[in-house]
Formats: sequence, structure tokens, C-alpha cells
Amino acid sequence: MYLFLILLFVVQQWTTPVRVSPDSLDDTHPAICIDDVGFVWVYWYNSNHLWTRCYRPFGGWSEVFLIDTAKCKIPQVTTSSACKGTYEIPDWIIAWVDSSSYIRLSLCDMMPPGPAWYTTPPDSRIMGYNPAITSDTAGNIWCVWADGGCYMASCYDGTQWSDLDTLQKFPTTDTLETFTAGITTNHEGNIWVAYNGGVIWAQYWDGANWSTPETLSVGYAGSAYTYPMLCSDSQKVWIAWLNSVFGNWKILCRYHNGMEWSEIIEFPLVSDTLGGYHNPHQAICLDNQGRLWAGWWEETWIEMLHYIIIGGSYSSGTWDDTAVVDYYYGACGGYPSIAYGDNKVWMVWQSEKEGDYNIYGSYTEVTGVEDTIPISMDFALLQNYPNPFNTLTSIRYVLPNDSYVELTVYGIQGHLVRRLTDGWKPSGIHSVGWDGKDEWGRDVGSGIYFYQLKAAGGIKITRKMVILR
Repeated sequence: MYLFLILLFVVQQWTTPVRVSPDSLDDTHPAICIDDVGFVWVYWYNSNHLWTRCYRPFGGWSEVFLIDTAKCKIPQVTTSSACKGTYEIPDWIIAWVDSSSYIRLSLCDMMPPGPAWYTTPPDSRIMGYNPAITSDTAGNIWCVWADGGCYMASCYDGTQWSDLDTLQKFPTTDTLETFTAGITTNHEGNIWVAYNGGVIWAQYWDGANWSTPETLSVGYAGSAYTYPMLCSDSQKVWIAWLNSVFGNWKILCRYHNGMEWSEIIEFPLVSDTLGGYHNPHQAICLDNQGRLWAGWWEETWIEMLHYIIIGGSYSSGTWDDTAVVDYYYGACGGYPSIAYGDNKVWMVWQSEKEGDYNIYGSYTEVTGVEDTIPISMDFALLQNYPNPFNTLTSIRYVLPNDSYVELTVYGIQGHLVRRLTDGWKPSGIHSVGWDGKDEWGRDVGSGIYFYQLKAAGGIKITRKMVILR
């Protein structure tokens, strides 16, 4: 095993882990999200409060932000409990459970002069543990959670929660924390959920009804199934989970291609024994080439306790780029969260290698490709490419019919920087270049800029981009 670890370190392509949290923590699980311009948001729990910190591609790590001072209840932050919104300018959302078992959402408004965090009030219907969230194309925030052996789902429209849906109810004598769920939104706008209850179950909301639950794993005597995690792109919905048969731990996954489920795919674990304080787990995400990226932790005893944080990718039937991201002999660590954005895969995890639990992070570069044109012709504003850029970038948009169009660039304070398009355009795919100059032909400085598409019928779409001089 030691030789194998050495070989993994030799091919390791992840950056050296850095400490994200500035102080000692009280046993926490981090969560991570990334936007299209590479802003990385990391969330964690400490001293009964919820905290966050942002990595900016042109400015490094920000100061620490206190999201909410209400007392949180463990576990309240997991890899599934953070997502980014789909409003005109993406917001950031984190779900957590307060000391009275109310599920709360804290949202970050990025509009200038943000960021500004606010938290939803308690709702007596939305109570339980282990919430997982995703956002749909209309800007609603969907949440699935466990409550006394039941799995519940609801969506928040920015003002109030919808009526609750009961997905399944299981008889239980287990502790509450063993019931966990994951959630994602696919390219059709369907809300997919997966949860454990004897085996791993999956179902989806098609806009009107929930589908009949399907079983993704086969139950055996002495088996345990926990921590289903989901991600999706325009082709597939992926689900990964932890499986134990009489203490023999494995991490498994399957994908749905729109028609059927794949065969079970097994993660390439390093150790023979996988274990942890409560329940070890994995995290998954997809890059813009449809490649599955996974982060997981293994914790075992060889003379004394040690942990290994592993990262790897899967495509075309094989695992590639499997590498040790972090390893420490004589300490505990784990609970990774993983996300893709700006041609990077980031992973964060907790470790006590400095004496107390702290959050650490690392990333690996992914060869990037441009956004693909949507298959269905609808109004769309694509991410500029390249991004970040120095002297020239290209902005593409899609019009389903002839329309009057305005395409403008704004600064972080909301002031007009450049008007790129103003007039009638035919239906189809259009591309506009911006040379990083304002209306008077002057070079603008490094920083964040917003570009906005307005079209007939009240269409208004906004995205972010970054200039690095």
C-alpha cells in the first residue's frame, strides 16, 4: 500500500492543500460551490454559527463572512447542502438546520454593492435534518430532507415554501443522521432526488408529478447504504453512494442517460478498509466535457489512524487521474466536497492534522472547452470565452426569432461600461467580441464585469466575466 501511495503522489496533479478556515473548528463538514468566472465559495460550521469564505481568481482568499448567528445543529452542512441560483445574477444558497430543527436557507445577493447574506425565517412545516438543495431554471430552490424516517421535498420561490411532498416513509430504529438524500436539476428541468432506505432509491419531479421510486442498489443481509450524491449535465444524471456489506466498504455509482440506468460502477479505493467517525462519504461533480470527477476519503489503521483524500475522474468506462490530494499519518480527516468551475475542479475537506479540525482546499486544472450551443432554440446568453481574459473575449447569444436586442457591459457598481449591440437581429446564433475598452475607447481595469442581454418580450439575462490585466 505504501508503494501505491508513493506512486499516486508522483502523478499527483492537485495543488498543495491550503488551510481555508482561519481558526479551530468544532467538527464540521465543509461545502463548496463555484461560479462561471471561478469564484469559489466554501461554507462550514464553527461555534454554532455558519461561516463562508470566497476565493477570487484575481485576488486570492477573502476575509471570513459570518452568514448567520443563529445556533446551528450538527449535521447542518454537507456536500449536498450548497448550490448556486439561476437568477439574472447567480445567488449563492446554503441550507442548514437550526437548534430547533427548522431547515433554513441563507442566500447571498451578489448585486452591487454585495455580497449580502440573508436567511429565511423558520417554517413549522420545514423541519428535519440532512437537507440537500438545488435550483431550477425558474430560480426556485428545491430541498429534500429526512424527518423521522420520512423523506420530504418542497421548493422555495423566494417568498415562501410550497406544499410538502412525502417521497417515502421507512420504519426505523436507526439514528436520524443515517437517513440522507441528494438532489440535482437535469437539463430538462426535472428535479432528481436519491435517498437511502434499506437500499438506494431514486425518483424525479417532471413539473407536475413525482415518478415512481426506483431501486439502484441490491439489498443484502448485513448491507448498509448511505450518503447518495447527485450531479447532472445535458447528457446524464449521476448518483454515487457508500455501500457496506458486513463491514466491507465500497463506493458505487450509476448514471441515467435519459432512457435507462447504467451498470454499477465501482470507485478505485486505495485501502482495503474504509471507515470513519460517523460515516465516510464521497462527493461528485461534472466538468463541461461530461467527465465525472469524484472526491472521497479513506480512513484506516496501519499501526495508527491515518486518512487519505483521493481525487479522480471517470469517462469512457475508465477511471483516470486518480491521485492522493492529502494524506496524514496519525490524524483524522475526511468529508470532502467537490465542485467544477472556470476549468478547475476544487475540493475541500476537514482535517485535524494541525491539532484541531480545520478546513483545507486544493484544485486541479481541467482542459477547458467553450460552452456548447443549446440543443433547443430558446433565448440564451452563453458564458464569454475565454474567461477570465486579458485583451479580447467573445460573447455568444441565441435568438429563437427576430428580435430587438441590447447587449451591454456593466461595472461592479452597476454603471454602463460599453454598449456592444443595440438593434434588430435575426433569429439564430450570434457572436460579439469585446476588447476590454469602455465607450470612449479606454482600457478598463482588472475586475468583475457583468454583461446583459435584453430582448423583446421582457427577456433579460445577465452573466459575469473577469478581466485580468
